[in-house]
Amino acid sequence: MTNKQKVIYCEECSFETNTQEKLEKHIETYHYVKIIKPTFILYFECEGSIDGRNRLTRNIPNVNIDSTGGQAAFEDGDLDKFGKDLTCASRRTGIKIYRAMRIHDPGLGLCIDESWLEEGLECGIFEEYDFPDDVFAT
Repeated sequence: MTNKQKVIYCEECSFETNTQEKLEKHIETYHYVKIIKPTFILYFECEGSIDGRNRLTRNIPNVNIDSTGGQAAFEDGDLDKFGKDLTCASRRTGIKIYRAMRIHDPGLGLCIDESWLEEGLECGIFEEYDFPDDVFAT
C-alpha cells in the first residue's frame, strides 16, 4: 500500500487493505465462522497435473469429491492423517506435493486463488500440513 492510501485493518487478525469492500469480503470469508459453520475439505496440489493427481488419489484412503488439474479435494477429516497418507503415496509414486490443507469448501471446480489460501492460513482458519523434504515439490 502506498503512503497516500488509507489502510484499514481487520480487528480479528493481521489482514490489512485499502478498501472497505475488501475488508468486508475478508471478514465474511474468514471470520463469520463464529456465526455460521462452513463446510471444510481436505485439499492438495501436486506435480504432474491430472496424471500425478490421479496416481496419488488412487493411493489415499479417503473419498475424493472434486479434482481439477493437479489439485484434488476430499471429504473433511484429520489433516495430519491425510498428510501422512499423502507422504506415503508420494513416496510410492514419486509424485511430489506442493501443499495439503484443510480449507473451507470453495464449491465445485476448485478455482482457488493463492491469496485466498494465504489469507485463510494467516487468519488461523485454514491449516497446512508440513511435508518432509523428500516429498515436497519446489
